[in-house]
Amino acid sequence: MYIHIGSNINVAINDVIVILDYLKSDSEINKELLNVFYNKKKVINVSEGDIKSIILVESLNNSFLYLSHISSQTLKKRYLTLCNIISNRSKA
Repeated sequence: MYIHIGSNINVAINDVIVILDYLKSDSEINKELLNVFYNKKKVINVSEGDIKSIILVESLNNSFLYLSHISSQTLKKRYLTLCNIISNRSKA
């Protein structure tokens, strides 16, 4: 299953490592994470305006940071909804 993160971009939920609030990106850990990925040119900005979330994704042994205009809370709700669907399917 996939989670929509903005700008017609969908990411496999199994590839999502963490979803962070961009507005709290002034923490030292978030700053360092952003710097590392910017330096490696592995930041993909899919925001359509203000950036509200950071999504760390690992796929095929490659890690990327997506910057999205969708809030981290909304993405978290989407993620949890999909996880519940998968969980319910496996119980059936």
